[in-house]
Order: sequence, then C-alpha cells, then structure tokens
Amino acid sequence: MYRIEEITSNTYRAALCASLQVANYFLGYCDSGGYHGCIFRGFSQTVFMMASRLMVVLMSVERFIALRYPFKYSSLMSKEKVIGAVVGLGIYAIFVSCLPIMGVNSYGYQSWCDFHWNDRSSGGRFFVLYFVFEGFTCMAVIVFCNISAIYELIRMNKVHPIDTRSKLDKDHTKFIVMMVAISVVYIVFSSPLLVRLFCNQLAIDLSKQKDFVGIRLNIVNNMMNAHLFLFIQFLFHPKVLEKWRRCFGRGRNEDPSSTVPTTTTS
Repeated sequence: MYRIEEITSNTYRAALCASLQVANYFLGYCDSGGYHGCIFRGFSQTVFMMASRLMVVLMSVERFIALRYPFKYSSLMSKEKVIGAVVGLGIYAIFVSCLPIMGVNSYGYQSWCDFHWNDRSSGGRFFVLYFVFEGFTCMAVIVFCNISAIYELIRMNKVHPIDTRSKLDKDHTKFIVMMVAISVVYIVFSSPLLVRLFCNQLAIDLSKQKDFVGIRLNIVNNMMNAHLFLFIQFLFHPKVLEKWRRCFGRGRNEDPSSTVPTTTTS
C-alpha cells in the first residue's frame, strides 16, 4: 500500500509540477499563467515535495514496526490507522504549503516559482527554517528506522538461519533493499536543496548557480523514486531471480540425490 502511495505521489508531482515548469519554459511567464500561475506552481511543488518525503518516512516507520515489534504490528498498523495516517499527512502537507498564501512567507518568481528563500521577515524566516528543520528531521527518522530494520533483519537471520529462504524473509529483504535505495537517493539528492535554503535565509555563501544545482538534484530525486520502486520490484521477480540463480549459482544448489543413477530390479 505504501509503495502505491509513494508511486502515486511522485507520479502526480512529476505530471503536475514538471509539466507546468515545461510550459513556463516554452510559453513564457505570462502565457503560462503569469503571477497566479506562478503561485500555483510554487504551491503544487511544495505540497508534493512534503507529501513525498512524508510517505517515505511512513514507509520506513512501517517496516521498523514490522521487524522490531511484530506482535504489535497488527494493532499499530491496522488498515484504518494507515489510511488515517496517509490522509493526515496529506492534510498536513497541504496546510503547511498554504502558509505562504496566508501571508507566512509568499510564493513568487525568483528565477523560478517557489516560496521566497531569502524572506527575512519574522513569518518568512519561520517558514523557511521550519521547512529545512522538517526536511532534516525526516531524514533522521528515515536513517534511524532503516538502520534499525536492517539490524533486526540480520539478527533474525542469525537466530533462525533455516528460515532465510522463506517467503516472509524474502519479502523483508526486498523491502529493506527498496527502502535503503529510496532513502539514499532521497537524502543525497534532497540535502543540497535544504542546505541552499538555509544558506539563503542566513545570507551565507549566496550563489544562484548552487541554488540551481540544489533544485535540479531535487527534481531528479522526485523523478527517480517511482522508477526505483518498479526497478527493484523487477529485480525481485521470481523469474528474474531464477535466471540469476541459473547464471551464477548453477550446480551449487542442486540436490545430490538427483545425480544418483536409478536402478531397476527384475
């Protein structure tokens, strides 16, 4: 379910935000909506950016609970609670993204359409620093949950080595690989944007070129997440795994009894 939410979130953001930016590039600022179009592009980019990283956090927490507290998983992560969490996080992302429209900072054109990074009014500074703080907090939670989940999975495999080929363990391994890949991509490609936000707000190392690098890396992150999900799903497909075993593990897992010749009695 979380995978579907994350793919949907990134797909919507790519379809909505990227298409609007492309339209702005080819049609120009005025023909792509002018001032109001710029506000909409800034709002949609912010809300989907926040929703995307919150979905990654939710997925990491879910896997952490599944491996560290398996007996409490059904009660802590029931269908109703998961749906409530997804809806609640979505509403939270929309509310925070609406703050610039309400006068806490503002959306506008500053080489691109976004909230103003260098707004040093009390409300503007609060919004930028809160956005940066939330971003790094999400990263910390993701790293903690993934490290804990990996540690628990390794410990389980040491305690119960016989069960390492079970479907449950394979599912755990696949999801851990998926979450590590998504988390690494998210942290590596999103950190520069948060750093540039912080630098602009405090007037440290101001550089439009570095700002554009941060924005481009963040766009790459949003475009890659959904594709990483699908690629890892493909790698763990039973037919693909079987081909890998045939190519690299031929003869290692053969049953010795299959090589014993059979004899017939008259």
